[in-house]
Amino acid sequence: RGIKQYPSSYFGPYYLAKLLSHEKEYEKAIEQYQRAVAIYPAFVVAHLELASLYEVLMNPDKAEEIYRAVLEKTNVEHREAGLRLVHLLTQKKAYNEAMGVLNRLLEEEPNNPDVLLKVSLLWSEQSEYVQAMGALERVLAQWPHASDLKVYLASLYERQSEHEKAVTTYQEALKMGGDRYDIRLRLGTLYFYHFKKMPEALAEGEAALEVDPDKPDAYLLTGLV
Repeated sequence: RGIKQYPSSYFGPYYLAKLLSHEKEYEKAIEQYQRAVAIYPAFVVAHLELASLYEVLMNPDKAEEIYRAVLEKTNVEHREAGLRLVHLLTQKKAYNEAMGVLNRLLEEEPNNPDVLLKVSLLWSEQSEYVQAMGALERVLAQWPHASDLKVYLASLYERQSEHEKAVTTYQEALKMGGDRYDIRLRLGTLYFYHFKKMPEALAEGEAALEVDPDKPDAYLLTGLV
């Protein structure tokens, strides 16, 4: 009824679209999002949510088209559109284009941690681990106590065969974020395969099982030891 009473308002179709999306009536939701952005073309949130629905419906080309359009609107906040576009481009392995989008975002926000983290992940995707670590270090300078980032850093050390640094970094992550199955398993694997330290490997495997006794990988590790 509200939409019929106020046909020039974008709020009605927008909120109807959200309700329809919640009910998984995606095609109908898309129609309402399109109505909302037709009434108010600068409604960036509606554009982004519309693009997300196209991703749900496995239409990445249409989603990419919307993200690009939002990215070109320099008078609105478009970092989110840029990061989502980078995700789609990375899936297509269009790495150079994805990095170009990130560089553009960094021109506007040189120290934005979300953008820098995306830069690091993109370099890692291409096995360029030195560049990945350089970008990640800039993120860690702003979020020094983020245990997940420490785990990522440790994985980068592993990929460069810097196993001692990987162990130290995993241990730092444990101190920051508490006991975690995945970290204990990685430590146990490093001790077993690269350092041949069987007591340490067994201890980490057992610690992993204390965190989560239902996962099989730690059983395999302790069995090997």
